[in-house]
Amino acid sequence: MLENSIGKYIKELRTAQGLTQKELAEKIFVTNSAISKWERGLGCPEVQTFPLLAAALDTTVEELIQGGPNPAAEDPSEEIVQEKKPSTGLKAKRGKVFFFTASILSTAFFLVIILINTVLNLDSGLLSVLDIVQPLTVAWLAATSIIGFIPWLFFYLMDRCQPAAE
Repeated sequence: MLENSIGKYIKELRTAQGLTQKELAEKIFVTNSAISKWERGLGCPEVQTFPLLAAALDTTVEELIQGGPNPAAEDPSEEIVQEKKPSTGLKAKRGKVFFFTASILSTAFFLVIILINTVLNLDSGLLSVLDIVQPLTVAWLAATSIIGFIPWLFFYLMDRCQPAAE
């Protein structure tokens, strides 16, 4: 069925341009018997032949595959226009994943520093690394907890307040 419509369209375009099967075959580097088979619906051009065939017949690959011009493409008044829906859902999920992953990794980093300092007991005089890192870690944990709650609340409310899909 598909070969037949493609073949008819190839023949229609070829004859409209006044080309013989042999002339078309020479333009696209195939035999004239291949053109004959396509036009009779006994075969279909190879995929890599479609661009050459489309160029030789002054058409598009899409029109060749469809077996004729697309009527919707010719008449823009009948073109269906779809409303562009905001893609905030996917972006919001990516934002959530990135934010929470970054928070978890940075918190884990500070906890590992405290653990290493505690295990190795790196006291080097009056001021140990733990004395500096521990307040920073506590502040970081508090900040990520508070700051993490705000985006969570935002995304939660955004998900709840979205209108239902129709």
